[in-house]
Amino acid sequence: MLTLLMAALLVFAVAACGGSSSSSSSSTAESEAGTEEAGSEEGTAEEGETEEGETEEASSEEGETAEASYPPESTSPNFPNYVEKYGPKGVKPATKPYKVAVLLPATELPAQQSLGQGFEEGAKALNIELTVFNAGGFENVSKQVSQFETAIGENPDAIVVIPTSPVAFNSQVDKAVGDGINVFGALIAPLDPKVTYTLADPLEEDGAKSVKALAEAIGEEGEIMGIFGGAGGAPNTLFVKGAKKELANYPKIEEVYSKNLTNYSPAEAQSAAENGLVSHGDVSGILTNSTSLAPGITNALKGQGKEQLPLTGLGPSDQAEIEELEKGTITIGVTPPFYSVGGLTLEWALAIEEGQKPPAPETALESMVFTTENMKEGVESGALYQALAPNTLE
Repeated sequence: MLTLLMAALLVFAVAACGGSSSSSSSSTAESEAGTEEAGSEEGTAEEGETEEGETEEASSEEGETAEASYPPESTSPNFPNYVEKYGPKGVKPATKPYKVAVLLPATELPAQQSLGQGFEEGAKALNIELTVFNAGGFENVSKQVSQFETAIGENPDAIVVIPTSPVAFNSQVDKAVGDGINVFGALIAPLDPKVTYTLADPLEEDGAKSVKALAEAIGEEGEIMGIFGGAGGAPNTLFVKGAKKELANYPKIEEVYSKNLTNYSPAEAQSAAENGLVSHGDVSGILTNSTSLAPGITNALKGQGKEQLPLTGLGPSDQAEIEELEKGTITIGVTPPFYSVGGLTLEWALAIEEGQKPPAPETALESMVFTTENMKEGVESGALYQALAPNTLE
């Protein structure tokens, strides 16, 4: 599996770099506070992450055209092809200055990093000047509100927000729209009717799918533990809500231990699992909202002399988790197209600017479901790379 993954990754990475030589970047404008806080929850920006206020202008050099290598597409009918299913038709790169501000909630996890990189690649392909703000964590709602107001003041053509809280930005959305700026959501829809369009990840459905997979793996009966990252954030809240609702359909399954962690640290997940196993040593499976917690949970099980239990959640997010899915240690990984959604959202921004109408104010994206049986196909077909940027798997 490792050889297969690396070969597929090499092919995809070469294709994804096709148009990069014809792109140029403008100078970066950063505030001192933004540089200190952007990035991981510890407040440092990791190498390769986008910091607050970074502006990237992608324009083709004279006489050259960008190759259509982004957004990536799946060649398998067993996975969604998001370009075909959810993208607008006939969108071409901007021929006049077009500016977009993107408000990211965090870049801690590979999936979050892929989301940001998707916007950057989409901007290059579409000749869009992009300014990226990073709140540094879903708990930083007030910071993202301030960033939204800063973005409005820069008077872009459009603002895309992945909200730290869906209900926190009504006044900012109203102000932006009043100033003639189109506002888009991505993955999480801001709860304001003036938002132009959102390609949304139905997180409650993701939670339900994870429970269904776990229930099947344990024969629809037994005790389970729930260990979830990002306590209080919208992804945590919505995923857990959907999971709890689905659990009600399985009367012989009892969630005997539940823990919401501040972040997505495997070490914290290990500690939580160890605590849960003290009182509930006979659990049959583990439910999570991120397979990135799996290494810590596995360590906890091994530390108490237990075999690996079925585990489900959002993912995979790295090469190790892909291998665990292939082996069956992780039973199922459910994921939206983190990497593709940035480019598709920017395409819709240009399409709407040119007069196209979105199908609805919000479109729920079908999530991909990776299992032991289809993980190899997910890599070979390119489906996986709709979720994860190639360099997150290196």
